[in-house]
Amino acid sequence: MPKARQYPNRRTLLLSAPVAALAMTRKLRAAELRPHIASAEATLSISTQERRRFLPRTLCGLSLETAALAEPGVLCPDNHELIALHRGIASKGILRLGGNTSDVSWWQAENSFPMPQMLHSPPSTHRHFFAITPEQLQNLKGFVDQTGWDVIWGLNLGTGTAEQAAVEAIAVTKILGKSLMAFQIGNEPDLFNRYGHAMRGQNWNFPYYLNEWIHYARIILKSYPDAVFMGPDTAISDDWINSFAYGVPEDLRPHLLGLSGHYYAEGPPDAPESTIAHLLTDSPVVQNRIDMLKTIEEKTHLPFFMTEGNSCYLGGKPGVSDSFAAALWATDYILRMAQNGCNSVCFHGGASEVEHANNEQSQGARNDAERKRAKNGAFYSPIAGTPTTGYQTRPLYYGIKAAAALAGTTLASCMLKDADPELTAYAGHDVNGLTLILVNRSLSNDLHVNMTYDGKPAEFSKIQRLSAPSVDALDNTRLETVSGQVAGQTSIPKASALILKT
Repeated sequence: MPKARQYPNRRTLLLSAPVAALAMTRKLRAAELRPHIASAEATLSISTQERRRFLPRTLCGLSLETAALAEPGVLCPDNHELIALHRGIASKGILRLGGNTSDVSWWQAENSFPMPQMLHSPPSTHRHFFAITPEQLQNLKGFVDQTGWDVIWGLNLGTGTAEQAAVEAIAVTKILGKSLMAFQIGNEPDLFNRYGHAMRGQNWNFPYYLNEWIHYARIILKSYPDAVFMGPDTAISDDWINSFAYGVPEDLRPHLLGLSGHYYAEGPPDAPESTIAHLLTDSPVVQNRIDMLKTIEEKTHLPFFMTEGNSCYLGGKPGVSDSFAAALWATDYILRMAQNGCNSVCFHGGASEVEHANNEQSQGARNDAERKRAKNGAFYSPIAGTPTTGYQTRPLYYGIKAAAALAGTTLASCMLKDADPELTAYAGHDVNGLTLILVNRSLSNDLHVNMTYDGKPAEFSKIQRLSAPSVDALDNTRLETVSGQVAGQTSIPKASALILKT
């Protein structure tokens, strides 16, 4: 069984700069020790004069392992508590089903049907094949109908065949109907030659993957000509996203809804840099991806979907992924990606099926109590619990909900001057007026902001505050309405966020 330390940090892999990573760690540790600083002042100019992008109503979403379908009572129309929690984030969203377990799944049209011959073996003896049944799909249909959310469905590229995927795709389409947004073919295929994903040989590379993806897509389209896809759904290889955007042949491009990839800000859980301060500090990886995606969208008009991600991979780190810091990070990350062309951000979560995806272990758990807690909900899961135990919201849930306030709006220009680098501002407008979200990720600075809206002092009549007793708090995260009005200026305490509406 591989130990956590054998998994490299995804951020470090993408940067490929160990010296820079060490320097960043030293900087972050210094930031943690920095004394409290009095309120700093910034100027924010909001303008709706420039035409900006419209944010889809499905901006915010969740990602689950496909194996969640096999968990009794979870994705079912009578799981009213979980349905209400999804709707509590947003009335429209995306539920992505995929993850590691999607590459060990198979379609069982009838209970008497045996598992077909699979083309490849699972990457680990701890990861076993499981069946997807019509009953599970009918339950899922009832669940998403009540949430109002759409579904991204992951097909098995890792161990299955194109013909098996085509049969499954037809069944999924027939049952889910309009709730189905798109198919993905394979989960994190850039890791198929390493770590816990090794379902191919060492020579596996992007050209091999693209050939298989094209083969799958064409076989599926023969059976279902209206199928829509996104890809490549990579873990760490942004060069694969770039190559995929230009490499999909012309006859398949009308069936390509967009590009997809994953992002985990930290990991593994036992890495020294997997800390709150590190999580709340800007990552050059995010900006590098944004720069690449902007170029791709200008040339191909393909939007990007972040279909799986979170604060720390391998189930999250206790005390970080389940803390209020994760909520602040999520609000800022979603909106930063959204204003730069990302159509949706789906946060991975779940309970025991996450452990199964990670070789039956909670990589971040340090004692029996944490291992027990992980089985009720991975540390990074926005929603913890089961139908038996009931459900609890983690701080991350409220960070996602806060960002969803801009879903369905047209972005406005936000220009910050003399601002702390850890202050960010995002605004959008619709028929109801302007919504502004201010995020203060600073662990030491309370901030004061003077604001104008189209040249006049910005006035807001509705205020919500995202806060907690402390940045490392595991409980008592609040997204609550605050009485009063804002006229031209406001203050935002350290490690908090504000949602202001006209």
